[in-house]
Amino acid sequence: MSGPKAHADFRPISITPVLTRIMEKTVVRSFLYPAFLTPPAPLSLQDQHAFRPTGSTTAALISILHSITSLLNTNRHVIVISIDFSKAFDTVRQFSLLQRLAQFDIPDCVFNRILDFFKGHSHCTVYNGQSSEQSEITASIIQGSAHRTSHVCS
Repeated sequence: MSGPKAHADFRPISITPVLTRIMEKTVVRSFLYPAFLTPPAPLSLQDQHAFRPTGSTTAALISILHSITSLLNTNRHVIVISIDFSKAFDTVRQFSLLQRLAQFDIPDCVFNRILDFFKGHSHCTVYNGQSSEQSEITASIIQGSAHRTSHVCS
C-alpha cells in the first residue's frame, strides 16, 4: 500500500455521535426508502442500484448481465462501455441533490431537517502542523457517519 499522491487522496476524519447515526438510519428507512419506491415521473430510479433498500453492486451486475444477454438474443455483438466514476459523489452539489429530493413525497418536516443537516458545514486541512483556511462545504456528503461530521481547525 502506497501513500497518498494527490490532494484528492485525502479524506476528512469524522466522528459522529451514535444517536445521530441511529436517527439518520431511522429517517432513511421510514421516509426516504418508501419515497424512493414511488418516485415522481421525471426522477425514475429504475437504473439506480446504490443507496436503495434492494440495491447493491450484485443487483447492478445482474441487471447489466440481463441487458447484455437480452441484446445478444437479437444482435451478433454487444459492446459494453464501462466507466469508473471514482469519487463521483464528491462532486454532487448539495443544492442539486436537495432540489431533486424536494420532488419526492416526504413530509415537509423531514425535508426541512434534511435541509438543515446540510447547512453550516466547513472544513480545513491540517498537515504538518499547518492549517488551511476554513471553506464552506457545498458538494458531497462528508465521510464518517452515514453522512455527517464536523471538525474544528485550530
